[in-house]
Amino acid sequence: MPIIFQLSEFTKAPRGSYAFDFWVHPVLIPSVLGLFAVELRPDIGEPDLQMVNEAERLVSFMQANPDKLLDKVYEHYRGFDAHSEWLASCDVPEKLKKDELPPYLVVRDIVVIRDEGMQTLSSCFYISPQWDTEHAICLELRGIELEYCDF
Repeated sequence: MPIIFQLSEFTKAPRGSYAFDFWVHPVLIPSVLGLFAVELRPDIGEPDLQMVNEAERLVSFMQANPDKLLDKVYEHYRGFDAHSEWLASCDVPEKLKKDELPPYLVVRDIVVIRDEGMQTLSSCFYISPQWDTEHAICLELRGIELEYCDF
């Protein structure tokens, strides 16, 4: 059953220390990696239906292809194989299996950004793992594949 969001369901989050406004959906989306929040970040103004549709596209992909997201996060984790001291300093065990990753993921978001100046819409799966919280993992959906991106 596809997820259908209503624009009216998104509420403006407290800005806190963020330099931008963002809106969040009240329902967290389950996945093999845990629960994902859905955020809409318009550069100016409020979110629109195009942003909501993009969020739905990412959720649909995640639900239809759970292993693709898991594989990319695991690939990132495996990139730290040669850095056992770093993993230990982050309280992350070595040689985890794919299904053992979720407890070590600090933030899981589906993010849609509208840049008014560039007139573009961008989106990603934003995952902050315990072993790399400073940089996070950003995965952009290109066609039916996930690619690492800077976000």
